[in-house]
Amino acid sequence: MADTINLSLELNRHSLYSEYNLKLNPVTLDDDGVYQCQVGTGKRDEPAIRSRKATLTVLVPPNRPRITQGDKIYTTENSPIELECISEGGKPQAEVSAEAFHVFIILLSWQ
Repeated sequence: MADTINLSLELNRHSLYSEYNLKLNPVTLDDDGVYQCQVGTGKRDEPAIRSRKATLTVLVPPNRPRITQGDKIYTTENSPIELECISEGGKPQAEVSAEAFHVFIILLSWQ
């Protein structure tokens, strides 16, 4: 997580409006981090007045799952086979499990 967000570098995505509000549009993984409001600049040895910190967690859905061995897999009867199903991307990462009846279930723990 980022400790400090420098808004002056990305004014096209970040804007201050209504005097005390910050708008992030669109939200990206770079916005994941800790935010805090501050009143005053802390000049003349006076401490700035700050809010409690708020953590922004950006969730990202996983990519479509796929079987790594390809779309068509051939084997012979009575032979063992292991199929690997993966789903890349996502935050947090999705969990993949195999179920009976030849169906893979993707557990979308990111929601």
